[in-house]
Amino acid sequence: MQRDRSSKDIPIITQLKTNDGDELMEFIRGWDQECIQLAKGKFEWETCIIKIGDFQFSEEFYGSPALFRGSTPSGTFGIAIPKVVLGETLYGGNIISKDYCVTGNCDRYLDLRCGAITSFFVVVVPIKRILAYAEQMQLPLTRKQLLRPGIIVPIPTALNQLSSYFEELLTLANNQTYSITDN
Repeated sequence: MQRDRSSKDIPIITQLKTNDGDELMEFIRGWDQECIQLAKGKFEWETCIIKIGDFQFSEEFYGSPALFRGSTPSGTFGIAIPKVVLGETLYGGNIISKDYCVTGNCDRYLDLRCGAITSFFVVVVPIKRILAYAEQMQLPLTRKQLLRPGIIVPIPTALNQLSSYFEELLTLANNQTYSITDN
């Protein structure tokens, strides 16, 4: 039995790497964001982005101190799970560690200051999809609740499971090739 797949179901995988903060801003189109390098020397940034429909998963690596300000793309909510945090990393002026998750959205100004080496797993989802899923699951979640400023300290086992899921997704993305065939 052949399954009919629309092109929006097929993952789009993009790997990007730059040593230029201005070039980084060009890469992340759709985000209202600015990048300011905070230390002299070489700027380093790289990512692997997996886009499936209107969901975007990524692993971001920052190899030098930088300040990022702005917001997620219009109509979206994002959550970032720190993977590596070397040096002081701040979100909204609050120190974050590997035990935290940070949230951002299109309605709130983001303020992330990365330390010497920082990497995150990031997922960006349309707000309307999150609220629709919450309604289907009969969870009392409102847009206002979802868009509160956010540093979350999740249950460690849940954080580990989510991090493991991201690792598996990125491993699959790095090892798979996708093709569309007409039959």
